[in-house]
Order: sequence, then structure tokens, then C-alpha cells
Amino acid sequence: MYRKLLFLLLFKSALAIQLFAQNATDALRFSFLLPYGTGRYNGIAGAFGALGNDISGIHDNPAGIGVYRMDETTLSFGFLFSNLNATFQGVTTPSSYDRLLLGNLGLVRRIESKKQTKNKQVFGVTFNRLANLNSEHQIDGVHSSSIGQVWFDRAQGKTDAQLLNSDPYLYYVAFFPYLIDYTDQNTKVIDKLWAYGDNIIHRHRRQTQGTISELAFTYGGNYLNKVQWGVQIGVPFINYQEEVFYTESNYDISSILRSYQLREFLNLTGSGINLKAGFIYRIEQNIRVSAALHTPTLYSIRGNFEVSPASRTFDNVEHRPNPLVDDNIRFQLTTPLRIQLGGAYIYENIGLVSAEYHFTDFSTNRLRSSLYSLSEDNRQIKELYQVSHQFRIGTEWRVEKLSLRGGYSLVTSPFDRDTRSGRYDGIHAGFGFRGNEFQADVSYTLFLNNQDFYMYDANYVPAATLKNNRNILMLTLIFRGL
Repeated sequence: MYRKLLFLLLFKSALAIQLFAQNATDALRFSFLLPYGTGRYNGIAGAFGALGNDISGIHDNPAGIGVYRMDETTLSFGFLFSNLNATFQGVTTPSSYDRLLLGNLGLVRRIESKKQTKNKQVFGVTFNRLANLNSEHQIDGVHSSSIGQVWFDRAQGKTDAQLLNSDPYLYYVAFFPYLIDYTDQNTKVIDKLWAYGDNIIHRHRRQTQGTISELAFTYGGNYLNKVQWGVQIGVPFINYQEEVFYTESNYDISSILRSYQLREFLNLTGSGINLKAGFIYRIEQNIRVSAALHTPTLYSIRGNFEVSPASRTFDNVEHRPNPLVDDNIRFQLTTPLRIQLGGAYIYENIGLVSAEYHFTDFSTNRLRSSLYSLSEDNRQIKELYQVSHQFRIGTEWRVEKLSLRGGYSLVTSPFDRDTRSGRYDGIHAGFGFRGNEFQADVSYTLFLNNQDFYMYDANYVPAATLKNNRNILMLTLIFRGL
């Protein structure tokens, strides 16, 4: 009862301190994008910057809208299925999940003019899925370390009241359920760790759901069929949920505790705004080059966070405080500037080869809040992240009304010290049917990613290796003149 009354004095501040310990992760999550779009776009690895005539492509380079010669209505939907193997201390645990996808929806309309003009103009309203944030993994294994040791080293030497004032989250998740304790009732100085053993069983299960989508208004034109240009206002939307279950069991028999568990739930929603501009220049009839610039996106994000620890003793007594909830999470995120360069070679009406490069410096992500100081999070962003390079190359070949496509994409790691974990390799393939008024495109994309994942502080526990294969099937229907 003493612990409960003491904790309730400052429980609100606990949430602010803990939640924003992961803001550096949120900044990367909401700014890291992979090639993702229509069936044709996916089929050639998203290398559409110098090609245009695709509603996903104009979210990369707005000048692509100037290539349109007819009004079009586009709809895409698909299916995501992922397989992940997590290996920790020689134990491999498989996970899998699947989701139905809404890819994009868009309308492109030519602006008719009664006068003859050298500059044909086009306008489009598009809704494009920029990122799919669904994931799931489970890590199982045995190790002598404990998350309690991390917390004990942070709390050792402080009284319980001092800990509550300096680190209320730690008080709630570690001291409150007796993971750490004091032995002297007079001084109440924390000097005891009850979570220990040589063969502690660890389990970490994490599920995420969400998307980043963008509503865009694009205006562009075609000057003498030589230069296509475009500008775009983008309004992206974030919807993200994350739930983490962490458990430890099989503590030493001399410990009063048998097991410990921690549940955290995070829900974030937000919206933002950005501007894009680009051009496509035809050097010759069959050779094109392109460039595009994306301003930083300014996001306003809000949400709620919930944390719930629990422990069980060897005499089967459970310590489970009520969940702690904060419904007042508010912060702003400014994502990095993006630069895109592209080139394409078109062989008559038979085939094409297109390539593209993207530059993004993730260390320039910035966080702000009127409720708390985020200077430490911004320092971590500059320290942890670096420039990421994205390369895309794709090809398409036609036989009458049928098209075959293939491509490869590479996204280098945004992490400054761990260049392996953030790398993504994409293998892309697809086919399509093109009629005068109707077009259908199907694509298959496989993203390969390996990363090191730490269940808690890397100084205390070895990394688990996550090997993820993400498969995306996409179908796009295009109606011309509609």
C-alpha cells in the first residue's frame, strides 16, 4: 500500500519521461519509405521518376503528370504476407502475418484550352499508400541477463522517494512489482535485485499495425513534348499502433520472484504537409532525365500510451498494478529533405530501362513539443542516423498488348553504426494488359531485410537476429477517359 500511495503522487510525469525515450525510433519509422505503389510502379521497382504516367510515380516526381495524354481513373489493392525468423541464443522462433491492402486511388484530368498552346496542362488528385507499418515478431531464448539488472544499476543507491522523483517510469515498472527492492526499512535505499538466475527464459513479442498514406494535389504540364514539369501539395496521414509483451521466467530459487512481465501499448495518429516539384527533360526522343525535390514534411502527431507490469512470487502471489495511461501525447516531427534523380531509355514502343536514385539524410529528423523537452531525443537522432541512399532499376518489355516487368531496389541503412540492420533489398516482377480504354497490372515484390534487435539495453543482452521476408501482391485497374 505504501508503494501505491507514493507512486500515485507523480504518476503523470512517469509517462512523459518514458514515452519520449522512443521518439528517435518514431522519427525514423515515419520518414523511412520503400518503393510501394501501383502494379506497374512496383513491377519496375518504382523507377518512375523519368517516365511518368503513373499515379504512384507522381508522388515521387510530380512532373510525371505532364506525360498524361488522357483522363484516367486508377484503383489499386493487394495482399501482404510476411515471414520472419527471430534467432536468440540458438533458438529460432518463426512468425508470420498477412494483410489486405488498399494501394491507391486517383483521378487525373487534362485542362482543356480553347487556344492553341505550347504548354499542355494536367491536374490530378491522388491518394497513395506510402508505407505499410504492419509487422510481428516473437523472440524466445535463455540467457543469464535480466532487464531487472539494467533497472537496478540505474536505481541502486537511491531511496524509493528519490527514484520516484528522478525516474517515475522505472519506479512503476521495476520497484512497484518488486523487481528491485530495499532491505533497510529505515533508509529505504534500493540495494536488492530479485530478478536473477543463470538460465532466465526470455520472451519478447511485438506487434505493429498502421500505414502512412498521402492525399496529393498535383498540377503540371508538357512544354512542346520536350519538358514535363509538375508541382504537388502533399497531405500525409499517419496511423500507428504498437503492442509489446516482454516476459522473464525461471528466476533462481533463492529469488522471491518466479516471473515478470511488461506490456506496453502505443497509439499514434497524425497528419502533415509537404511540397514537391520536379521536371522530366527529353534529351532525345528515347532518352529522358529527371529530378525532383521534396521539402521536409511537417507532422503534428498525438496519441496515447499505456504500460502495465506484473510479477509473480514463488508462493504464487501476483503483483499487478493497474495500467498506467497517458492520453495527452502531442509532438511535432519534421522529416528530412529528399532529392531524387532519374534517367530512362525507351526503345521505340517495345521496351524501356529506367533507373533512379534517392538521397535522404535521416539525421536531420527533428522533434518538438510544447509539453516536454525533446533535446535529448534530437541529440540521439543526430548520433544514431545517417544518410541513406536508395537505388532503383527496372525494365519493361511489350508484346502487343501484354507487358512483362522486372526490377531491383536497394535501400542502404539509415543507421550510423549498424549498416546491416537497416538495409532493404527488393526484388520486383510483374505483368500487365493494356487496351485502349482499360489497363490491368499485377506485381509481386519481395523485400529482404536482416537486422539485429535488442530486447533491452545492448550492454546487458546479446542481439537477436531477425530475418524478414515481406511479400506484396498488387493489382491495379486503370480506366481511361473516365
